[in-house]
Amino acid sequence: MLLREVHHRVKNNLQLISSIISMQVRRMPEPRTRAILRRLQDRVLTLASIYRSLYTSPDMGDVNAAPILRAIVEQELRGAPDRVEATLDVEDMVLDPDKVVPLAFLAAEAVSNALARAGATEGRPSLSVTLHRDGERATLRIANSLAGPPTPDDPAQQGLGQHLIQAFAAQVGGPVEVSVRDRLYALSVTFAVTTHHDQTEDA
Repeated sequence: MLLREVHHRVKNNLQLISSIISMQVRRMPEPRTRAILRRLQDRVLTLASIYRSLYTSPDMGDVNAAPILRAIVEQELRGAPDRVEATLDVEDMVLDPDKVVPLAFLAAEAVSNALARAGATEGRPSLSVTLHRDGERATLRIANSLAGPPTPDDPAQQGLGQHLIQAFAAQVGGPVEVSVRDRLYALSVTFAVTTHHDQTEDA
């Protein structure tokens, strides 16, 4: 009960921080500064979503990753152009919180980058997010259409977001795999499915 209350208070504090950042954004005249602060706010809201799931989870030891990933994608899409066509196919999957947290952050950064680079030669740009389990392993995949081949100076390929993706993938326990084929950019991470119960038994 005490741990649930801690998670609840952390979530409320994170939402307060998000509100403070939002007020600061409105005071910033430079578009680039506003964009940086909004991205910081998105990261804070991602963390708040994780803590919301932790304190509402029936089992404080394990968390269903699917609702968290859905909330993160919906949050990222709210700031995207309306013309982006998004599909979300996320399988219910109970994981150890130590795996859910970096997985959620990885998804947030990858979706943000995907929306930044999404384009199409005809029709609407597309975004696809999937999470599927195969035996004792699962794969998170984020893909987006491209108007053309990625360029070396593509901002979505550089910066803090890419470093964070690599760091979160290391915490999840799976390498980042990237493919570009038929004007489709895809990033995927395959990892072992573990729960808090599994780790307790191993100990």
